[in-house]
Amino acid sequence: MKRLLLATALIALAAVTPASANVTFENGLNGTGTNVVFTGINGNVATGSFNGQFSGLVDFSDLTNSATFTASGGNAIKVEGTNNLQIDTFAAGHLGILGTTTQIFSVKGTGHLTAVVRAVDANGNLEILPFDLGNLGPGQNGFTFTASDGEVMTRLTLLDIGGNITDFEHYRIDVGVVPSVAAVPEPSTWAMMILGFAGVGFMAYRRRQGQLRLA
Repeated sequence: MKRLLLATALIALAAVTPASANVTFENGLNGTGTNVVFTGINGNVATGSFNGQFSGLVDFSDLTNSATFTASGGNAIKVEGTNNLQIDTFAAGHLGILGTTTQIFSVKGTGHLTAVVRAVDANGNLEILPFDLGNLGPGQNGFTFTASDGEVMTRLTLLDIGGNITDFEHYRIDVGVVPSVAAVPEPSTWAMMILGFAGVGFMAYRRRQGQLRLA
């Protein structure tokens, strides 16, 4: 039930939040970027460090609090038991969020993958941008996200609907400067939005159940 409501909320979010022309994605591992090397695991959070010109950390958080992370060396990590993975990029010592202009990665798993990108545009406006990545096929599924025209990505969340993410590999990023944020919704505003999406999901669920009973 929770997974259904979350999936429907994302569909509603996509309907009311147009994708920014300054953040795009394409299938495949395109571009270069700086490798992220996995360095440690603490509960439901795996940590990586930049293996290149930037100094910083990347946290991979399992939002279901049920996953098992196993670092397998380099920029690959094994994940078991999650369908909701959040990726945040920080300066060294977690001293502030780093924006990225490129996010390159591949995943293994089953189900239908959706990504939600939190980004800041050149004017400091916060954007929440959903992307439909499609069904996960056998083997590695590669994706490249690119931000342009002064926009940077500050968080990437992956939701696997009807399946699980089992592997995250080939992770590379390019770091950009985060503009001063001019307009960030208050927590109460976010709560109202989330409740609205959950309500839409519940109504859709009840409607579908009624149709099934009539059939």
